[in-house]
Formats: sequence, C-alpha cells, structure tokens
Amino acid sequence: MEKTKLVCLGDSVGTNYRMKVRTNTFSELLARRLNLEPRNYAIAGATTGHLLGYLKDNEEIINDVKDSKVVVIACGTNNVLITGLMAMAEAINIPPNWRMPGRVMTTLATNPAKALKMVAALNSAKTKEAVKEGVDAFKEDMPKLIDRIQELNSEAIIVVATIYILSDVSRNIVYKVATKSQAEIADDMNSWLKNNLPQKNVIIADFAQELRNYKGTEELSNLNDFDFHLSDNGHIFAYNLIYDLITDRYPELITEEGDDVIQIRKRKETKTQQNAEARTSSEIVRDIVEKTVNRDDLEYDENKQFREMGIPVPEVFSICDRLEKECFDGKDTCNLPSLGYCDVLRPTFFIDYLEGKPLESVMLHRDLLPHFASLEEKQETEKNDSESMKILKKHIYNYLNDDMVKLTDDTTYFGTLHFDYEDWFSCLYPAETEFNFNLEIAHTPSPETVTLKEIADYAEKLSGR
Repeated sequence: MEKTKLVCLGDSVGTNYRMKVRTNTFSELLARRLNLEPRNYAIAGATTGHLLGYLKDNEEIINDVKDSKVVVIACGTNNVLITGLMAMAEAINIPPNWRMPGRVMTTLATNPAKALKMVAALNSAKTKEAVKEGVDAFKEDMPKLIDRIQELNSEAIIVVATIYILSDVSRNIVYKVATKSQAEIADDMNSWLKNNLPQKNVIIADFAQELRNYKGTEELSNLNDFDFHLSDNGHIFAYNLIYDLITDRYPELITEEGDDVIQIRKRKETKTQQNAEARTSSEIVRDIVEKTVNRDDLEYDENKQFREMGIPVPEVFSICDRLEKECFDGKDTCNLPSLGYCDVLRPTFFIDYLEGKPLESVMLHRDLLPHFASLEEKQETEKNDSESMKILKKHIYNYLNDDMVKLTDDTTYFGTLHFDYEDWFSCLYPAETEFNFNLEIAHTPSPETVTLKEIADYAEKLSGR
C-alpha cells in the first residue's frame, strides 16, 4: 500500500515559531514538493527521550509513522542546550523564564563583564557533568528511536538533521568564542550521528555544517531578535537541503517545484494608523496580536482563549513582549505573573494590564482551572487518597495558593493544570524533598502526560522498599 504522509518529529527547530508564513516549515515544504500529507509533530522543548515516549504511547503519531513515506527527525538540542543556558543565566541572576534565552544572548553580545561570568559558568565542572548526561542520553536514545520507527514502518525514508547551535548561524565573533565549548559538544554529537546512523539506512542532513558554510545574504535565523530558530528563509534552506539528499538517493522521487510549494505571505489591507493614546485598550491589544502573529486566518475574539484562536504559547509570549515594548517602554510591567496560565489566557488579560487591573485578570484566569464545587465534594473525592497523593496535592495547593482546585487521579501538570516547566519544578522539587527520593517517573519519558496517580503509585512503591 502506497505511503501517503511525511512525518516530522523533533523540537522547536521544526516548528513555525516566529515565521511570517506559518505553512512554510521545512517539513511542510518538503511534503508539498513530494506530494505527501505533512504531519508535523515538532514540539518546543522536546528531547530524544520525549520522542521515544511519543512513539510508544501516542497512537496518533504511531499511526502516522506507519503511513509515512518520509520521517524527518530534528532533535537533540534540548538534551544539552537547556543545561548550558540555565547555568549562564544563573551566573548573572537572569530568572529562568521564557525571556531567558534572549536575555542571555543579548548580554553575551553587549556586556563583556557579564559575558565572562556566563562563559565561566558554562565551562564549569558542574555544567559539563550535567551536559555529559544529556549527551549520553542522546546517544542511547537515537538508535532506539530509529529502531522504533523501522519497527513501525520498515519502508520509511528516515532523515536525521544534525544539531545546530548559536555559533552555526551567527557571524558574531563574541557568540562564537562564548559558545566554543557548546560547539565542541554539538560537533561530537553530530559526528556520532554521522558515524552510527547511516548503517541503519538513515540519511543525515547536516544542518550544522551547511548553516556554518552558508555565504548568502539572507538571514537564515531570527538573530536580529536575539533568537536562533530558523527564519522563513532558514526553513526554505533546510527544505532544499533535505530534498536534494532524498532525491539523490531516490531519484524516482524527483519532481518539479510547483508554484504552490513555497507559499507567499498574504497581506491584509493596510489599516489607518492611530496614535496609541487615541485608541482603546481593546484596539491596542488587537493591533498588537495581529501584528505579532501575522496571520490571515486568525479569527480574533478578545473573549476567546488564545489557544481557541490557534495561537500557540510561544506567540503569546511574543505578544506580551511586544506589548511591553510598545506600551511600557520595554519594562517588565506586563510580565505574566505565572507562565503556567498562558495556555488559558484571553486578550482581556492584556487589556486589563493596560487599564491597570492585572490582579483581577490573573485571578479570573486562575478561576478557569477546574474547582471543587464545595468542601464536602473535595473531602469525599480525597478521602481515599494515599499518603503519597496527599503530599503531591499539598505542594500543588501551596503553589497555586488555592486548595479548591480539583486534583484527581487523572490530573496532569501540563494538560489539566496548564503548567509550564517552571511551575512543574516549583511543585515537584519540594515534593521530592519531602519524599527524600527522586520521582523519576514524573521526569521521563513524557512529563507532559504523566498523571498524579501514576506518580503517587510510583512513590508508594519506593516508600515500601
């Protein structure tokens, strides 16, 4: 039976983050060129461990891999990158939130004294040991990942992209010197890919080397905004690289590049610009949202959640950042009080900021979480909780400052509570301290989907040893 899909697995490298034409990710471009249906499962923050978990438990992804002609994997950066970023940020007291990467990059380029502190932290024995663990996990996971794909679909053409880092897309000598140790680690991981995966009939797309060798004038990343993710041109560059590699091995797949492959941005009619002072808060927020997401299919409604309008969390961050720059002189006046709730936010949240009512807005959106209707309902639901479950719930209640949030056996940190990793750490680490052991099941392979009951049962098992 003819395979009909192209599946992309990986981290934010394969997403449409910050792209002007959201449908021009390298996987979608490649799918259109090869007349395949694109299925993009690239997820920001994913590691190789996450991908293994998805291919074990996620039926949608498993079924699409079974029906895939081509599977593209672009993952591995998060196995090591986050550790280095956290170390650099901690060295100069940058808080671990969504702005951290941009602030680290900005500081490296503009503040030599702080840059030296960050480089020292990046090259410390502690950081190197943590990074080594991430590299070891990468080298252990990747063969398993390939084996699992081939187990599901022995006919699939598998393409694995090498890991590119900041110094591969930047000509800034400061970036290159500061991240020299990271570049050496990435080179080691990429050499390992090239030496070990081709024997499994895998095509290696050397993103790192090709980006490093690029001599053109187009910006292939978003470095102008202190972000090293691929730009629109970068995705086109990656698509051409992968297409050439596939068709070199499988010339029967060569096709003409039709006019519909690289899609062109549709521009909306220009609106009359007004001074911010003359516009209402609603008009200001709508204008900022539309300029930031730059989409023609957006059905804006200030009373809908951003996710209901199809706006992903990273773009909510970008909206917040733009609001600060345009309305608060770039100060952190609009910094989200809890990043875990951005998944349920509405534009009214930002309207409230402009009108000086942030607290009311925060409480409104926190109230969107499921709550017990009464104390009696809560007590009845929790009467049979194990001691481990009570400990887990206690720390979640403490973090939320709200003990009426409905926590059940099926509650997940990320899906039900809309936590991000900062929220998750803030709840899980105190619980681990009280248990006096690590809740490993809550960390791997997929912390986004593990339930409280699964964590509590694991804790009960360890407690009984």
